[in-house]
Amino acid sequence: MSGSSKQVNLQMTFSLKKQLVEDWKRVTQAPHELVPLPRKPNVQQMDGGSSIVKMYLYVKQSKVHAGEAGKGKSPKT
Repeated sequence: MSGSSKQVNLQMTFSLKKQLVEDWKRVTQAPHELVPLPRKPNVQQMDGGSSIVKMYLYVKQSKVHAGEAGKGKSPKT
């Protein structure tokens, strides 16, 4: 560390720490899993954002009906 750097200790849950480590690995290690930006469709293309929520709910419900709920790394609703 350089002379002007300070170390900060943060208290966090194990699950948050695990998620941060997984995200760090996705960004820094091959194959890089970054999403190209700007993304299509973006919020401006989705009627000011209201349709993007409807689309998310539709996809989520489709996965539930197909028995895929809980698979993958998407957050639970």
